[in-house]
This record gives sequence, structure tokens and C-alpha cells, in this order.
Amino acid sequence: MDKAIALAEHCMDKGYETTINLMAVSKVNEHDLDEALNDVAKSKVPVFYVVDSFGSMYCEEVELITKSTWNY
Repeated sequence: MDKAIALAEHCMDKGYETTINLMAVSKVNEHDLDEALNDVAKSKVPVFYVVDSFGSMYCEEVELITKSTWNY
């Protein structure tokens, strides 16, 4: 995640619009996911996507993950 944030911020400094996609969130343990979301929330990156790459999450789980990022 550190490299993705650094690259996105580097591109932003050059005038590009950037986003970060957090993919395969259903395969990541909760601690690592929280840490990644915290890092992205503290960065300058204005938009990030939470992607359920394997289609194994219910909408309630995705909603819970995305709402938890507002606590950072």
C-alpha cells in the first residue's frame, strides 16, 4: 500500500488525477485491511475504490468496510 500511495501522490504532483483500487478485499485479513484503509485515508489520494474481486462479499460487508474508513 505504501508504494501505491507514493506512486499516486507522485502522479498527483505532476498534475494527474489518481485513484487507488483496493482489490480482493475478501482475501485480506481484517487487521491488514484496516491498516491499508487507514493509510489511504491519511494520504492525499482523493478517491479510492474497495473491490470485491471474487464476488464473495455481501453488500452489507462492503458497506461496513467503506463506512469504517470515515473513522480514520
